Amino acid sequence: MEQEEQQTAWAGAPERIDFDDYPPNSPFAKQMTWAPCEACGIQVHAPVTQVAYRGLACPRCGAALLAAPDDPEEWVRRALREEDEFSEQL
Repeated sequence: MEQEEQQTAWAGAPERIDFDDYPPNSPFAKQMTWAPCEACGIQVHAPVTQVAYRGLACPRCGAALLAAPDDPEEWVRRALREEDEFSEQL
């Protein structure tokens, strides 16, 4: 039996990158997360920093897939710090 490939979708428009932080053509790291929407049969992707404030919802049906954490500021600080560390390693 063939396994059907699951489709993916972005939860929203991608974040704009500040050229002062990352010049054009330079590598950088961005933490992402995803969750499945069983109703739509897709995997929904978004940056961790966006999910920390808004949670994660399916762009097709609007179902809540991940709730925002209780302390979004701490999540965002940690994610941004880790992204900077990973970017330096690249």
